[in-house]
Amino acid sequence: MLFVLVLLAFVIILAAAVIHAQTGERPLPIVWSASIIVLSATILWRFWGIDADRWAQLIARTNPVPEIPLQPRRYLNMMVVAMTIGLIATIVIYQNFFIGAGIYLVMQFCLIAAHSGILHLNPRRIAASPALRSTSWRTTLFWLVLTPVVFIVFVYNGSQSLIVAPYVLALGLMAAVVYLGLAYRERPFLFRATAALGATSFVFSDALIGYAVFVNPSTPLVIIISPTYVLAIMLLAQATLAWPELWLRDALEDMENQM
Repeated sequence: MLFVLVLLAFVIILAAAVIHAQTGERPLPIVWSASIIVLSATILWRFWGIDADRWAQLIARTNPVPEIPLQPRRYLNMMVVAMTIGLIATIVIYQNFFIGAGIYLVMQFCLIAAHSGILHLNPRRIAASPALRSTSWRTTLFWLVLTPVVFIVFVYNGSQSLIVAPYVLALGLMAAVVYLGLAYRERPFLFRATAALGATSFVFSDALIGYAVFVNPSTPLVIIISPTYVLAIMLLAQATLAWPELWLRDALEDMENQM
C-alpha cells in the first residue's frame, strides 16, 4: 500500500506540472495534495508499518562504532515531524516566500536531527573510525564545495539574495549529513543511495526556486520545482522501504501462513 501511495503522489505532482506547463498557473490544491499523500505514507509507515524494534536491531547491527549507540527511533519520529513541517512550508511559501523559506529552514534541521539518530555526526568520532573516515571526509568536502557553488550559480543576484544564504547553508548541511550515510557499507546500498538521491533532489529543487525568485522569474524550469521537491521528500521519508530486511520477512511469513 505504501508503494502505491508514494507512486500516486509522484503521478499527481507530474500531472500538476503538466497543467502548469499548459496553463501557466500552478494548480496549488493538486501540488499540496501530493505532499499530503507523502506525509500520510510517512505516518502510516511509522506507526503501522515498520517494526521499530527490528529497525533498532538493524541499525545497531550495522553501527560501525558499536560502543557508541545510535537512536534509531529518533530517525523515525523526526522524519514524521520533518514531513509535517514541510507540508506547512509548501502551503505557506506560496503566500509569503520568506516565511515559507523560514519554515523550510526548520525542516532542514529536523532532517538533520532525524539522520543523527542513525549516523554518527561527531567529527572526532568519524575521524577515529576506519570504516567511516575516508568516505565521510570525501562527501563532506564535496558539499563544502558544492553548496557555495549552488548559491553563486543559481541564487546570487545582488545583496537582496543574501537573505537566503543561511537557508542555503542549512540545505547544504542537510545534504552533507545525509551523504554521511554512504559510508555505512553494511547497510543496503539501495537504502543509502535512496536517501542521498533524495537530498540531492532537494538541493536541486531549492536551487531552482532561488533561481526563479532572484535571477529569472520567467524561467521555464519553474515547472519542475514541485516534481523535484516531491521526489526529494518521497525518497527521504521512504528510504527505509529500500531496506528489504525491514519488510521482506513479514511478507514471507504472510505467505507461509497462507499456505
